[in-house]
Amino acid sequence: MSGARILVDGGGTTTRAALWREGDDAPCVRRDGPSCNPRSVGPARALTHLDDLIQTVWQERPSGVETLESAWLCLSTASTRKALDAFAAGLLDRPSSPLDRAGEVWVTNDLGPLLVHDGRAADRVVVVCGTGTGFCAVNVAKGLTARASGRDYLLADEGGGFDIGLQGLRAAVRDSDGRGPSTRLTQSVRQWHDITLEGLFDLVYGSDEPKVLVGSFAPFVLAAAEEGDECARLIVDRAAEELVTGVRAVADRAELSGPYEVLMAGSNLVGNQPVLRRRLERSLAELMPDVTVRPMRGTTLAAVREMAELLPGDERLQDLLGGCVPLGRFPGHRTRTTAAEGPAARPPEPATPVERGNSRFEFASILSPVLAGIETALLSGETILSPEVHRFEEAFADYIGCRHALGVNSGTDALTLALEALGVGAGDEVITVANTFHATALAITRAGATPVLVDARPDDYLMNTDDLEAAVTPRTKAVVAVHLFGLPLDLGAVADVCERHGIPLVEDCAQAVGARSGGRRVGSIGAIGCFSFHPSKNLGAAGDAGMVTTDNTEYAERVRALRYFGQRERKVHSELGHNSKLDTLQAVVLHHKLPFLDTWNAARAERAARYRSALADLPVAFQTPGEEHVYHLFQLHTRERDALLRHLKDRSIDAVVRYPRPIHLQPAFAALGHRPGAFPVAEHLAGALLCLPLRPDLGDREMDVVVEAVRDFFGRDGRHAR
Repeated sequence: MSGARILVDGGGTTTRAALWREGDDAPCVRRDGPSCNPRSVGPARALTHLDDLIQTVWQERPSGVETLESAWLCLSTASTRKALDAFAAGLLDRPSSPLDRAGEVWVTNDLGPLLVHDGRAADRVVVVCGTGTGFCAVNVAKGLTARASGRDYLLADEGGGFDIGLQGLRAAVRDSDGRGPSTRLTQSVRQWHDITLEGLFDLVYGSDEPKVLVGSFAPFVLAAAEEGDECARLIVDRAAEELVTGVRAVADRAELSGPYEVLMAGSNLVGNQPVLRRRLERSLAELMPDVTVRPMRGTTLAAVREMAELLPGDERLQDLLGGCVPLGRFPGHRTRTTAAEGPAARPPEPATPVERGNSRFEFASILSPVLAGIETALLSGETILSPEVHRFEEAFADYIGCRHALGVNSGTDALTLALEALGVGAGDEVITVANTFHATALAITRAGATPVLVDARPDDYLMNTDDLEAAVTPRTKAVVAVHLFGLPLDLGAVADVCERHGIPLVEDCAQAVGARSGGRRVGSIGAIGCFSFHPSKNLGAAGDAGMVTTDNTEYAERVRALRYFGQRERKVHSELGHNSKLDTLQAVVLHHKLPFLDTWNAARAERAARYRSALADLPVAFQTPGEEHVYHLFQLHTRERDALLRHLKDRSIDAVVRYPRPIHLQPAFAALGHRPGAFPVAEHLAGALLCLPLRPDLGDREMDVVVEAVRDFFGRDGRHAR
């Protein structure tokens, strides 16, 4: 087992975090997340963004890393000591934050000093030009420091990225009302959000995330200036003038004279568009000829790590920092006290809500590339079966281990089109299990066939394959095997029956993406696999989406035609098809989530194991773990299901019952003619199963809340329900 350190650069538009193992020269985990600027997104959302990002980095730590030795947070968006202390305290009090286990937490509010000292004594002026623009000068010989924020010198009340973006917006407004130049910049900025003139400044100042939205216009301005747009160049020139003013001011305050360096950091200065950097370099050369300008090509996190190695042993550096920025250290923060007051009195805590889902966690590290991909798709106009869709289809086929993956607009359509591709139609029968989601049977009827149901097993809640053979008739055209709740069905017995009778096997993998059966991913074993990417799934889109997978080229071509109005060639409709295509925007989201799926599934399994262990002595049961359960849902079996559900809901625990009525007792399938008692195991499970909250980011404190609530319901000895 080894220890690690988490480092965070809490910028304005993008927050960066990394985890270093002790002794390593490079981080083993790096992730980017959305803004944690309280003034941009609000204090509550800023804390959530940062907490989600830190949790993501900690969850993705390598095996063997168990100890968080320290955390170093540079929250450059907290401009005062009071704001910094409030932000740090709020972060440390977040439920289940990894910081709760850190030996030490160090917090500062300016990246400048951390970039100044890179291991050698030299006089520096640091310019950080981005949403959190700042200036810092250090005179090592005299022990002097000076600092200024971007709001002291830039036109706007925030930093350079915000200022550049705001000026671009203002230029667009002037253009639209006839008071400004009509240039490609103003047209692009207007087109990007496509809002009315009246709504433009409402968007900037009235939304929950105004400054982030404005700051994100900066790349448009810089790109337009690089291409010679007159309006954009004027904005960049003004921004460069303000930067020079700030550099000179802090250099004078620190009494710098003679040759010294100006280090440039931040995406707007050292990113892909060098126009602002070149303009700043020229201005500095004219006004401050003794200055050497050096862009900092390395990541800011690398500089923070160097700082972490020096503190707290370097007293000289600490003295310089102490005169420049607030530096807070929070050792033993779980039991913070003061000498005069003794143990801090804490008000009674309200019930901790425990949710089943957390989209903030899933998007924390991918939001920027997702938004960039969506923007590219929207501006390109390619939104139907686009390159982004094909890219995700190829990546998903490779992940599953099959030749073809075809995106459709839902898991229900995936099943329907799969059955139609197999030739299932009116008068046919398709066998499936009685305890499944409505869509499994619905797809069979949508294809024109009749569902033939098989009961479940009481231990793993999956199809009782011993009953499968008896359900086969001359009209049977397929078997839909359901991998339920994240547990893959052992398909060996099912495949044997299908082979003997010459009928294809369809896998309903809606709840088990990433699981394996017999060493193979579900969806690659049967003739066709069907997936749902509903937002609630382990791999969830931002709306409905689905996928069909197969190794059979003929089936793939049939699904490809069926999803697009029955077209095998453009404008030639060879059969009655569907309009069921995977949306480009959903493909962008899914493509960026897919690399995290195995890690998230493993985290689900880890938390499920903790539930099993913590509740093992109670009068409850659980679904058999099986070969590789990915725990889309964690099912708890109890005779006191409904009473326990009310008990948990009363404690703000988001427990839920899935499928309280099996397929054969649903009114929509009354025509099947089944009576109560026809499938006794499925009926029993429908009245006894309860889903406890389970997410890959579910923290220790949240799990403790759930476990304590369940134990309290049954009594501490587990012998009776209240």
